[in-house]
Amino acid sequence: MVYLKNLKKKGKGKEKSVCTETGPPPDDISSTCLKAMNWYEQGMILSPIRNQREAVVCWCIAISTTTEAIYNIRNPDRKRQGSPQHLIDNTVFSDSGLTRSHGVWNYVKQVGLCRIADYKTNDKLQQSLVKLDVTEFEKMRITSFKELEDKDVKDKQVIILLNQGPVVATVKAYPSFCEWKETEDAPVFMGPTTEDLRVPGTVGEHAVVLVGYGPANTEGVPHFICMNSAGYGWGRGGFGKIARSIGSNSKTLLTSISYCV
Repeated sequence: MVYLKNLKKKGKGKEKSVCTETGPPPDDISSTCLKAMNWYEQGMILSPIRNQREAVVCWCIAISTTTEAIYNIRNPDRKRQGSPQHLIDNTVFSDSGLTRSHGVWNYVKQVGLCRIADYKTNDKLQQSLVKLDVTEFEKMRITSFKELEDKDVKDKQVIILLNQGPVVATVKAYPSFCEWKETEDAPVFMGPTTEDLRVPGTVGEHAVVLVGYGPANTEGVPHFICMNSAGYGWGRGGFGKIARSIGSNSKTLLTSISYCV
């Protein structure tokens, strides 16, 4: 497994680490969470777990990881690791404010995604003061993309898409989700708690990567396998299981999905 803390970049007079997570990663990531159909486990995602902390860059991290995976699935002999920093520097803010999914996907479609080996500007996963000229860099591109809102997101459809490659999904950023850790008693995130629903105001959305899905676990809960950008402490080593549906009406926890086509 490749961890971001092992990558280096050269600065003036010294080396700077592009680490975004401190401390050793858990030893049991693959044995405890990455089971069943999983593109990360199959080696198509080279990017490690990242930690965006307070930066609003989840779209850039998720779309970089998904684009990287699709490229590697289609080019298994020429695998690349994408640079989320490239997308952060060029798409996080526009004239109209914060850019969401559509703007980031469009940038990857029109310009492409640089390899992390080429695009190194800082180690903060925040917008850089100086953008690099990427004209001569090798880039990963997509032909097109699609976005589906929650009313159009169906369990079986997501499974079909996941058999072709990872997809970007959004979930409500409830406190219980943002702080969730997998335990023996709670192996799958089952949705908002009563306390979550009492939180005043509008709950924002958070983008993650769905890297696969699992069969029914010991409690009989079918789930998607999620790769988050909240560090190794979230879920189980940065990965987690999200119930495919909850409640008697089988409501999805995904508020949208977007994917390469």
